[in-house]
Amino acid sequence: MMIKRHYLAMIAVALMATSCAPLGSAPAGGQSTSPAAPSTDPKALGVALQGEPQVLITSLGLGNQPNLGGDVQGAMHQKLATLDDRGELHAQLAALPSQDNGDWVVRPDGTMQTTYRLRNDVTWHDGTPLTAKDFIFAHTVTTDPELPVSQGKVAIYIDGLDAPDDHTLVVQWSKTYPFANGIVEDDLGPLPGHLIEEVYRTDKERFQQLPFWTTGFVGVGPYQMDEWVLGSHMTVKAYDRFYAGRAKIDTITFRFVENAPTVVANLIAGALDGAIPAAMDFQQSFLVKTEWDILG
Repeated sequence: MMIKRHYLAMIAVALMATSCAPLGSAPAGGQSTSPAAPSTDPKALGVALQGEPQVLITSLGLGNQPNLGGDVQGAMHQKLATLDDRGELHAQLAALPSQDNGDWVVRPDGTMQTTYRLRNDVTWHDGTPLTAKDFIFAHTVTTDPELPVSQGKVAIYIDGLDAPDDHTLVVQWSKTYPFANGIVEDDLGPLPGHLIEEVYRTDKERFQQLPFWTTGFVGVGPYQMDEWVLGSHMTVKAYDRFYAGRAKIDTITFRFVENAPTVVANLIAGALDGAIPAAMDFQQSFLVKTEWDILG
């Protein structure tokens, strides 16, 4: 059987976030063709992850491998904005504020105000609408001195947040922050207050142990948690109500693999479709690519 796979240096956003069907090629020579029946077979992707995440929201330092959580977080969660592989900024959960549209105000004393106008079609994976209060709650959590939170890159510049309505988030800045038009860090990302805020207010120790941070994660991204088998794998499935449309890949399974040789063997055998970058070094990646090229 001819095998032709594209080496996955990382999980591409295109595989996780877009549901638009690829454009078909025009028939050659002016010939007309009947459209092919859409496939009903589930589309699945298997990816190696070297190690097992201990936490999925990386800004809350509850685990000692935050990089692994960050590797899979993008499949299940989103932020105000994101950077593509060329470093270009793109809106996610809110329109990008600018001085031209009046949503980014820089005062003479260097303080600032930015207004993020949230999308009104975003829901958490349990169906609850995303609101500006979810960002305020998250900021409260990630700046709480009683929690083992990571040092925020953005939070130290923020004087306060306000939600004049469910879809408007206003941020006051204590000094000029040049990247305020698109916050891509976790410390100004949303958390589902309707699910976990009551525990946070009453028992912070239990709050840190909630299944939400791991096996019970609920986000706003293109994929939702399907299962997490400790010591084995995590499977996420396409979220039907994702605002940009259902993802084209139905499921992604992240398999926890402890060593690179096992990753290489599984990739060459076709048991896996790709690997998170840290799972293999350059030479191992080159070996896999060479084998795939030989197989066709």
